[in-house]
Amino acid sequence: IQTTTAKRHETTVTAVIEFNKYLKNCFSDWTDVSKKVSWEIIYIQPYDTDERRRIKEWQGCTLNESGNYNLEQQEVTAKFWSEKVNQYQVNLSLGMAVRLVEALERVRKEEKLSKIEDLIQIRRQEVHQEVNFN
Repeated sequence: IQTTTAKRHETTVTAVIEFNKYLKNCFSDWTDVSKKVSWEIIYIQPYDTDERRRIKEWQGCTLNESGNYNLEQQEVTAKFWSEKVNQYQVNLSLGMAVRLVEALERVRKEEKLSKIEDLIQIRRQEVHQEVNFN
């Protein structure tokens, strides 16, 4: 998960390779799983995003001039990105944003946490533990 305010959201080949390595460590049968996975990126635009800042084109996967991967590995990964990764954009409406905050607040109160940030931190730790468990 990445947050950014940039107009372009290019992903590097190195980031994709490293992400795949990470996933491979999470699954004992990653080779089979990876063939069945639907690869999707969802860009969520805040409800008040200026029209000029909205994503209007496919976000590419750029080759790295420096890094630990040779040109052939990078080209295979770039091809994977262009052929297998679907990209979507969701424009978050004001109503959706309000409901999201309300839902977070309800959970925060149920768990007796002082801030939403505490809830987010707890969820991150739970996900990290699940990944390490698998």
